[in-house]
Amino acid sequence: YFTHLNAGQSAPYAWLGNEPSLGDPWVYLTALAPWRTQAVIRKAISTLYLPTPAGLPGNDDLGTMSAWYIWSAIGLYPQNPSLRILDIGSPLFPYIRLDSPGGLRLIIRAPHAEVSRPYVDALTINGRPDQRTWLALPMRGTVTLGFHLGARPDRAWGSAPGDAPPSFAPGPIHFPPSTNARLIRFKRQDFAHPGQAIRLAFGLDGATTHQATRILWSIAAPRGFSVKPDRGAVAVAPGTDLSIPFTLHIPRGAREGYADVRINARTETGARLPELLLPLRIENRSDAVIPLVYAVNNANNSVTPINPRTGALGPRIMVGDDPDAAILSPQGRWLYVANQGSNTISVIDTVSQTVSATIAVGSGPDALALCPGGSTLWVANGGSNDIEPIATATR
Repeated sequence: YFTHLNAGQSAPYAWLGNEPSLGDPWVYLTALAPWRTQAVIRKAISTLYLPTPAGLPGNDDLGTMSAWYIWSAIGLYPQNPSLRILDIGSPLFPYIRLDSPGGLRLIIRAPHAEVSRPYVDALTINGRPDQRTWLALPMRGTVTLGFHLGARPDRAWGSAPGDAPPSFAPGPIHFPPSTNARLIRFKRQDFAHPGQAIRLAFGLDGATTHQATRILWSIAAPRGFSVKPDRGAVAVAPGTDLSIPFTLHIPRGAREGYADVRINARTETGARLPELLLPLRIENRSDAVIPLVYAVNNANNSVTPINPRTGALGPRIMVGDDPDAAILSPQGRWLYVANQGSNTISVIDTVSQTVSATIAVGSGPDALALCPGGSTLWVANGGSNDIEPIATATR
């Protein structure tokens, strides 16, 4: 396995250039062969990490790879970071001092340390000989480790059954209750006016269940709204689905925008169904421009309208491939979305919340700007390295 230290994700060898393999060399401590850990670690830090522009064996991932090198060069490793226990390797330096904010000082002395001497022949902890390949850290005080290092493996040190780091047996496995029943949304969104009582419904799908399931459901509406009924219970037979109607009363003072009606449900055994969100658009006039913000979802080629006051979400609006930027017209009526993958601009009517036009542009549009009056949309195409104007009145 360690004949190749950085083989990548497709080969059956170590991949020490990425996080999934970083703990692997330390497993030899549990196998009572710490000298193998010492050999692999020393070879890795002396051949994979180099003082060159490309000296890291992989993406540093916010410092993880560099931190692994530092721990390995110190000769210690937090195999289980949730415990005050460190695995013991072999230090690369003759003297190391670590001071923690809590008052613990750790001193490492290894007078014979050098690249060619990775093997531990003997260890003392606070002056006392110790065969264990792990260190329990106190809360404060000073701990001094003294290493005697050699150029040849010492197969005796750390090889007794009591020398290995602590192992923790897994507890009994309990599977939580589950169900295949699910909640259904019948409409993309509903519309209502302030002061209106609107009839809504959601569904319960038991198409893939194997036995009759009793479902307990509840409805949570925004503050000031009222729901009747707001909870209930129903039995769903296998292979069937049900529609559950309810009435939502919108207060007269409700402000325009999206409001979330949330449906939660569980079985009598405690299995929870995924929450269902029913988007409700509240408007005084059907042609009103409601002030919203929009999130561009690059991964699923869509835009999500968001009520900035409440955080309520509207239904996603599908656009072109790899949307990368968006801009609102000065009056908020039109949203222009640059689709980098399909080389198009999607023009969204913010009243109907639909795409009203798709405009072909250059390669890789990734930035947009509007002139102050909104009459011209400027598109920056990163792929074709140009900027093109679009007269918005003609679109």
